[in-house]
Formats: sequence, structure tokens, C-alpha cells
Amino acid sequence: MKSKRTSPLGAGSLPGTGTHAGPRATARRLWQQPLLHFLLLGSLLFFVSALWRDWAQRLVDYPEPQRIEQLQRDWLAQHGGKLEAAQREALIRQEIDERILFAEALRLRLHLGDPVVLRRLHQDLEFLGIRTPPGEEIRTALDMQLYHGDELIRRRLVERMRSIGSGPLPEPTESALRERMQAQRERWMSAPRISFEQCFLRHESGVAERAAALLKSLRQNPAGPLPQGDPFLHGELFQRLDEAQLSKRFGAAFSRQLLAETRHRGDIIGPLASPYGLHLLRVVDHDPPRPLPFEHVRPQLLREWQQDMAQAHLRQWMAALRLRYRVRR
Repeated sequence: MKSKRTSPLGAGSLPGTGTHAGPRATARRLWQQPLLHFLLLGSLLFFVSALWRDWAQRLVDYPEPQRIEQLQRDWLAQHGGKLEAAQREALIRQEIDERILFAEALRLRLHLGDPVVLRRLHQDLEFLGIRTPPGEEIRTALDMQLYHGDELIRRRLVERMRSIGSGPLPEPTESALRERMQAQRERWMSAPRISFEQCFLRHESGVAERAAALLKSLRQNPAGPLPQGDPFLHGELFQRLDEAQLSKRFGAAFSRQLLAETRHRGDIIGPLASPYGLHLLRVVDHDPPRPLPFEHVRPQLLREWQQDMAQAHLRQWMAALRLRYRVRR
């Protein structure tokens, strides 16, 4: 009796069965498992729920009418004058931006690790007279969301967000700072300094005529001794005074006129009025403005460069953040 021959590959190796069909069959059986459907559905629901929470958190309210009125009163108290429509809109935009920054800080949970915020929440609980079990003060304050009603906490978190938005700044190159100095070269000049001697005349009847006569005498002999005037408390000779020093001693109008009229050593100037009287001046020395050394102004150049870069970075970051928030009226 002949035995039945079998395939050397085995019965399980026929096309569509056995070894080649195993992975597909396993995947099919796995896909049909209710547990897998449950896990996938749960993951999808979790993902959708997270998106919904994130979407709900990115919502701020348009400033209330009473808040806008308060902003306007604060502005007028600080600046005076009249609040134009454009300025009013700028105040509202700034308030909305601060609400966005505050909401983003809460979304990032910055308040949970900020020592200033946590200390303030503890103080709020004490102020409200709310008693909690020992060690539960902060948890209670957070559960009650006391941070929403505390202006100090709001300002703290807004400033932290602005700091984040400004970002770490790279160090500028020396050439960049030198180019900045060159572009603003009129700012980086030494203050002019003037040395002069004077003939002082008190405010009294006929002082203008007396000053005109003395000025005529002085112009006739510009290199000679100064005419005799009235005694002056601060003396007759003043050396190397800049604009600030001149203004402090003689007044701003005196300082501006003297600097505007002085050109050379030996110039005769006056009469200039001050709160004390009239002054006839002869310039003894004049140091005109000169470019300051780069090394002298580099620290200020660096500070201003960093401030400008931080503000530019913050504006870009804030513009992107606004796009992710909705304002509810």
C-alpha cells in the first residue's frame, strides 16, 4: 500500500495559508478585538479633550466698560490733556494683550512655581480670613482661583511672560555697536563747556541803559579789563561750565542763549538776563562738542541695543501669541 506523499513545504505553507498568511491573519484577529477598539477610542477621546481644554483656555474677554473708564482715568491722571481716539484704542489693545499674557501664564502653570505668587496667595487667604488645615493654604487658594482677583499677581505673571517673550539675546558684534554709534553720532558728543568772566548789573531802574553803555565800552576795548558792575554772589569768573551747570546757576534761557552765541575765545556776549539781573560776558575759553571715545559709550550702546532687540523680539512673539487667542466681547 503506497503512502501518501506530502509537500516538503508542509501543508501550512500553501499560498494564502500557513507561514505567509500568519502575520495578516494575526493582524486581522487583533483588529477585531474589542479591547483594541476601546483603547483607540479612549485615546482619541483623550486627544480631543486635550485639544478642547487648550482651545477653551485660549479665550480672553474684551475689557468691560468700567475697566476702559478706569484705564482712561489712569492715563489722564498721568499725562493730562485730552485722550484722543487713537490713544484710547491703544489702551484697549494693551489691556487685551495683558489679558492674553496672563491667560498664557496660567496655561503654562507659571503661577504654581512662582514664589512671589505663592506668597501673595497666602497673604490673600489671611486677608480674607479663610482658615485651612495646616499645609493646605496654597492648595485652597489655588482651588479658589484667588489669583484672578489679585492685581499684583496679574502684573507679576504678565512681566514674567514679557521676559519670556523677549527671549535670550545674542551679544552684538563690535562692528554693530560702532555702526549704531555712527548712525547716532550727534548723541555721542561731549557737552560744550564755556569759561567766561562777567560784568553783573542788578535789576533796577535804568539798568538797560546802563548795560548798553557798558557794552559799548567793552566792545571798544574787548581785550581790556571788564567794566565795573555790581557785586555778584557767585563771583565774576566761571570755568568749564556745561549746559546743565549753566542752567542750574543762571536759568535755561541764559544757558541756551550763551551756548548759541558763543563761537570763539574772546567773544563779547550780552546783556543776558537771569533771575539775578543782566550779565555782560567775555568768553575766556570754549570747548566745542567733540565725539566721545567708543570705549566710553560702549556700555550704554550695549544696553540700548539689547533693549531694542528685546522689544523687537517681544513684538514678534506677541503677534504670534495673539493669533492663538480669541477675544470674547
